[in-house]
Amino acid sequence: MAAIPGKGIRVTSSYFPLQDRHPTSSLSFSAPEIRRSPGISTDVSRVVGSLPSVSRYDDRFNNMAVRGGNPIENGYIVDGIEVHSINHYMAPGSSGGVVGLLNVDLIQELSFHTGGFPAEYGDRLSSFMSIVTREGNRQEFDGQVALDVSGTGLTVEGPLAKGKGSWLVSGRKGFLDLLMDILQTDIAPRHWDFHARLDYDVSPNSRLTVTGLGGSSSVVISRKIADVIGTDYYGDVHTSEWAAGLKWRCLWNTRGYSDVSAVFSRTVYRYNSIWAKTDLAHYTDDSRDRSLLLRNTNRYRFSESFRIDFGLVFKRALSDLDYYYGPWTDPLGYRWPSLSIARKESNNKIGVFVSAVIQVFDRLAVTPGIRSDYYSYNGNHNVSPRLSFSWEIGRRTSVNGATGIYYQNLPLMILVQDSTSVDLGDPYAYHVILGVSHLLAEDVRLTLEVYDKEYRDFPMDKKQAPLFIIDELIEYYGFPLGHKNLSGGGKAYSRGIEAVLQKKLSRKYYGLIGASFFRARYRDYEGAWHNRVTDNVVVALAEGGYRPNEKWEFSLRWEFAGGRPYTPFDTALSREYDQGLYDLERIGAARTPVYHSLSLRVDRRFNFRRSNLAVFFSIWNLYDRKNVAGYYYDGVLREKKPMYQMSILPIFGLEYEF
Repeated sequence: MAAIPGKGIRVTSSYFPLQDRHPTSSLSFSAPEIRRSPGISTDVSRVVGSLPSVSRYDDRFNNMAVRGGNPIENGYIVDGIEVHSINHYMAPGSSGGVVGLLNVDLIQELSFHTGGFPAEYGDRLSSFMSIVTREGNRQEFDGQVALDVSGTGLTVEGPLAKGKGSWLVSGRKGFLDLLMDILQTDIAPRHWDFHARLDYDVSPNSRLTVTGLGGSSSVVISRKIADVIGTDYYGDVHTSEWAAGLKWRCLWNTRGYSDVSAVFSRTVYRYNSIWAKTDLAHYTDDSRDRSLLLRNTNRYRFSESFRIDFGLVFKRALSDLDYYYGPWTDPLGYRWPSLSIARKESNNKIGVFVSAVIQVFDRLAVTPGIRSDYYSYNGNHNVSPRLSFSWEIGRRTSVNGATGIYYQNLPLMILVQDSTSVDLGDPYAYHVILGVSHLLAEDVRLTLEVYDKEYRDFPMDKKQAPLFIIDELIEYYGFPLGHKNLSGGGKAYSRGIEAVLQKKLSRKYYGLIGASFFRARYRDYEGAWHNRVTDNVVVALAEGGYRPNEKWEFSLRWEFAGGRPYTPFDTALSREYDQGLYDLERIGAARTPVYHSLSLRVDRRFNFRRSNLAVFFSIWNLYDRKNVAGYYYDGVLREKKPMYQMSILPIFGLEYEF
């Protein structure tokens, strides 16, 4: 796009860009930082998943529980397109999975907001990840071939309309099924994905961007392997997701611009889960979700001390639901009847927001905002005020804070299980955050934050009074099963302190050291407080690298986390009923052993006249720590047995650029 003449300004580079609209609980990663992170295996969720803001509970999956929350509480935006998930092998109602859907080589910048985010972000309680992918090459045709243990990929790009635009297409095919064969594991995971982008300068003041992304994944778990990995059921899963969006950016003048986007997306779930003990149906799903989302965001600067953001979001969602829950006995000993749901649902979501950045005086900026959301399924209307500030108390030091109310609609698969659920309110959370940021050097920053996240109005089930049913998606069964006559009023909290010391790449070194101390708890139906399954108490990370020259790079990452809570089995009752039944006096009271793991990576780059070759070697869990994800009841041995997380895994890969 052509530049618009305006006032002359002095531009100075910074390793840590100023984020005046969300100064708290926000980290940004550049493209090289994302690619060089050890042990991620081309998965962007695992880059941010290693941060001290994220709980550790099972590294076989890339689910993110941010500040003691739940994976369903996270939102994702890619090039202005709001997507349900950026992962393969996702569970219904959740955003996590096993392998990333996005090609990390296409990511230009990533911003991760772990709390106190501004009014433009809605319908999420804990976090938002905003990803910007790069344009294609406007000068010449380029390409890249990538190969590693997780799969192979091809990316091609080039100019459009004599340099007025560009195009880029990328596709990948997974090799996890071959890896499982090498490891002699009777699991057959298969996946593929694509990403396409086209940019065109309509005029010097406007640009059109077309983006498409998506993928498909499937996995078959045999009855034999169910015993090995510690599940009570076996079967097959097939999921797919894709989204296509059109965004138009128009510059009004030197003071403001508008973004208008339209996105159509489609998600398909096909589950066939069978109880290993009886060979009867446990859970089946053949559902489809489709949505059309329209978004308008406007930014205008009235003066150097006053800017405003405002906009609206409209989403039309269509769902073809087809669930079946077989009869079963839960870990509390209650017998549940079968439940079949086959219906079509259509609903609308409407959100409007406005916020301002006010420079009160030279060193103090305040960002007030408000958001209003309406959900047609249950008629709920929510108003969410937000406020953040940044006060520079010195040339290198600032005090930052944020507070606000954040609402989120309950997953539709929970709401449709009973007609009375339409009367439930939407869960919400109060965020209160206060932090200090200090530049120790131009490339080194220390941040310290304390936060308090108070949850209200979560659904509760009297029949499962001791449990926090929203956490079923990551703990008890993997599915929210058979809930009728739910009541609201459920409470929870997450409180903690986080410290992060980050050094950007300069003088051949880079690194990040961080730690958090927090508690995440919930109040059950009868008023007793218990630990949430994401309550590690302590999470720590040490990651760094050395780049002696343009050819070599060495990096490593060490992670530590306190044991996560679990409910032990009542041994006598479990043996009597030949099924794992919880000790009702110790809900969430026991803990797994502490988690720790070391990963390393070595990169070697070869530069040729017209092409480049990058080769890397990485090892996950270098010292093969037997980290425990949880426990299951072995009906044959009549005792509990551990479920282990990721074992040692060497990874080799290469990228050829032409």
